[in-house]
Amino acid sequence: MLVYHNSGLLRPSAPLKTLGERNEKSRNQIRRNRLWKKTLEVIRIGDNSLHQRQQFSTTVITSYSI
Repeated sequence: MLVYHNSGLLRPSAPLKTLGERNEKSRNQIRRNRLWKKTLEVIRIGDNSLHQRQQFSTTVITSYSI
């Protein structure tokens, strides 16, 4: 939200619908970022070999997207 205020993109005259859509988008982005961070943590905990890590990460991401 603050990013919009500071950059001047969010104006008081903007329709409420637009504000709601922007809030919705940012909420979804936050959710995705959290999910991604969790995935990265899991990968980091996993085996150090690159091949294993790649296999593991794809498994995690696919299971979330189902």
